[in-house]
Amino acid sequence: MKEQKIIIELSRNIQKYSKKIIANIVGKTKAKKVMENFTQKMEVALDENKEELEAVTALIAIPVIFNEPSDFLYVTQKEMPAPYSCGLCRRAVRKHFFTVLQYVRHLEISHQHQSRFSVTCGIDNCPKQYQKVRSFKKHLSRSHSNVWRRQEPEVQHDAEAEESDEESDEESDEEYGELVDINNFNEQEHVEDLDYLSKSICLMTLKMREKHIIPAVVTEEICHTVKELLLMYLEKSSRLHIGDEGQIGDAHSELIESVSQGFERVSTEHKLLRYCSDSLNMVSPTEILLGQDENGKKHTMQYVPILEVINQALQNKDIVAHICQQEKSVKDSDIMFDHDDGLFFTEHSFFSSASIFPKLRLHFYLDEFEVSNPLGSRRGKHKQSAVYFTIGNIHPRYRSKLENIYLCILVKHSYVKAYSYSNIFKPLIKDLNHLKNTGIAVSFHGQNILFKGTIATLSGDNLSMHDVGGYQVHFNHGRICRYCMVTKEHVGDPEKTVEEEFSLRTKEVHMYHLQAVEEDDTNIPIYGVRGPCALNSVETFEVSKCLPPDVMHDLLEGVFPFVIKIVLKELVKSRILTIETINSCISHMNFGQNDSSNKPPHITDGMLRNNISGKASEKWCLFRLLPQIIGHLVPVGNKVWGMYLLCREIADYIMAPVVRKSWMPYLSNLIAEFLELVSDYTEEYGFPCKLHYIVHYPRLLLSYGPLRHLWCMRFEAQHQYFKKLANVICNFKNMSASLAQRHQQRQCWEMNSKSLLGESSQKGNSVIKLESLPAALQTCFLENLEKNSLIYDGDSLWQLKKLEVNNVKYEIKDCLVVDLLHEEEIPLFVEVHYILNFRGLWFICCCLLLPESFEYHLHAYKVKQTTEWLIFCPGEEVDHHALDLYQDHESMTYNIPLRYKITSDM
Repeated sequence: MKEQKIIIELSRNIQKYSKKIIANIVGKTKAKKVMENFTQKMEVALDENKEELEAVTALIAIPVIFNEPSDFLYVTQKEMPAPYSCGLCRRAVRKHFFTVLQYVRHLEISHQHQSRFSVTCGIDNCPKQYQKVRSFKKHLSRSHSNVWRRQEPEVQHDAEAEESDEESDEESDEEYGELVDINNFNEQEHVEDLDYLSKSICLMTLKMREKHIIPAVVTEEICHTVKELLLMYLEKSSRLHIGDEGQIGDAHSELIESVSQGFERVSTEHKLLRYCSDSLNMVSPTEILLGQDENGKKHTMQYVPILEVINQALQNKDIVAHICQQEKSVKDSDIMFDHDDGLFFTEHSFFSSASIFPKLRLHFYLDEFEVSNPLGSRRGKHKQSAVYFTIGNIHPRYRSKLENIYLCILVKHSYVKAYSYSNIFKPLIKDLNHLKNTGIAVSFHGQNILFKGTIATLSGDNLSMHDVGGYQVHFNHGRICRYCMVTKEHVGDPEKTVEEEFSLRTKEVHMYHLQAVEEDDTNIPIYGVRGPCALNSVETFEVSKCLPPDVMHDLLEGVFPFVIKIVLKELVKSRILTIETINSCISHMNFGQNDSSNKPPHITDGMLRNNISGKASEKWCLFRLLPQIIGHLVPVGNKVWGMYLLCREIADYIMAPVVRKSWMPYLSNLIAEFLELVSDYTEEYGFPCKLHYIVHYPRLLLSYGPLRHLWCMRFEAQHQYFKKLANVICNFKNMSASLAQRHQQRQCWEMNSKSLLGESSQKGNSVIKLESLPAALQTCFLENLEKNSLIYDGDSLWQLKKLEVNNVKYEIKDCLVVDLLHEEEIPLFVEVHYILNFRGLWFICCCLLLPESFEYHLHAYKVKQTTEWLIFCPGEEVDHHALDLYQDHESMTYNIPLRYKITSDM
């Protein structure tokens, strides 16, 4: 199905461009006859394999063979009153302005295969946006026909041509305007055209392979077949234009040669990789030999040089500008926005030192993933260990995009066990030290900027972090915490519920432990330390400060499901609920549009005996919405429900993207009270190590800043690409090499786009009149225009269903927080009813939802719907994460549960 979809998408380019090539040479009338005759012959020749014919003709006369449309195709001499200029071009073009027709062809030639391609209309301030050129052309034809038909001769004269096929060539040519003399062939332009052709074919190939995740052999076959058929058409058309001496013109010969060479440059996997490396700056993974087994089989790992990856990322001017502009003016020193507001960053010997150079802080992530069926017989055989990283200087809302998460190391997990992380990390350590001491020079606006940086944190699950850090790698006995000296036997002690009651691991304490273990390895179980950290050779790296906790593993996959299990099981035991009742409530729960994708599975007896199953996001959704699902059935004041509500409040503070230092004492008290309540159930349910870890969270929040920005949720999403790819390529001989190579090709395709930050997208455009809006909204809208120095002159408005600006999504029926009231910071909610565009400005039109009270039993704000309108522009809201409105089961009132604690200046 994927291949058919791709072929259908590609096949729409054939008819018009093959006809236009011939029309450019022999005129429209002859071109039409040639096409009809040739098509009939092709149908007869390939009648036995019509499916192959459709696939083969997918890209006939693909428009990428031209550098600019006006270089080879017919163009009129009439200029548009308001010509287009292409904002997507990185290179200088010979013509900076285009007519509408030229602009559309330029998009087809140069940009439609780029990652995240989108085009905005702009005619008469039309804000419609499209991800496909053919959709854009349909829009022009339907909505701006007065402009489009003046520029598209074929559309204007198709009916006349059908009626008068016997027109002379001269008359037909006049319809197109003056034909360009393609025999005026410039050598330099020919080289540029060839390079651009090769680039376009390469991006097209990468788009097919990586966007749709299909095998390389399929794309090779498609490109080869397209090349052969395209050359057939070009050679056929060339024979119709013979010179006076019976020779085919030089222009036609060189055109055929250009097409042949363009495809030849990327005709095989090896040539494609070489072209990507030489012309598209692809960073290829380096294979590093680790050792070999007794049979001589080599054990290798894949390392993607981080210096080259960072250098490639910094070639994007948007990223450089964003990093250089990230100097924050914090009005309130009590607020922490990101890791650079934490204590460990401000005390870091490298980051805290004064320097004129921007300092890059790199956040790494380590984890393992299974590419085979985790329940099958080959489970674990092809398990991979991956190391990713991201540039922490980029705003968190952009760091969450997968294209800004880079691959660093990919190695078979069994090799990690055999050779240790110390050997695996050697090339990484070398590059990190070079980045810190030498740096990377980047040209930006005519100035050379020297970027230096180093590792700030390494995140992962607790087992991986203990392994890398040199701590013991088991959690059923001994020293189970990398932050303090507690033992498994003493976790859960109701007398020890605050961090001050534990002996902490510091840099000095850890050095003492390492020395003791080096002198006598029998001290390993005494101190819970096996040896030095695998990253100790990285300058400025401290194991006690660079291994932050991961709230995804500790809370979403640890504390939350543990608490849910206790609550549900206790409610079932006390006959307040049954499993059937719980599942019925889940089935009948009307999950909001922002929560529906994470709807939790039904609860089973096995889950209450063992663990709550599901994805991390599903567990978090169940934990957050448990009061909306079953809260109306639980008596007020129930003991186990009170324990849940305490945990819910703790989660609000820990999961907040912006935190206040003044929250920490109160958070410590909440955690202590919660652990005391949990101790009543530990005899039956046990006490997981992850429950103990939250004792340290108040201090860790002060040290690392908001822990949400260091969690592994988005890094885990990168695994899904590799899992899907492994099932497609089915090459298990050297899985790490295959996956790493394909990943870098995908990143190459993504990097060759205009911007990796701040792009917008739209969905559901329609035109409305201001008079069709509610009267109160009309008044509010006009007042808002006046504030923005705009005057409404009767123009139509554009309405959207969805809008994405700066990686923030807005959708009809979303609930957002637009203000915080009083010192208690009570959120003021709005519900989105309209998303309007007027002269390029976006306006989010909402109705106010007034908070009446905080329903502690449901851990949600009770709100009252109003008809009072409020309008704001994207980015003016207090918190950009959309919420959902839930109706109370016992009344007609509505509740809004927060995802986390919201504070001002977010």
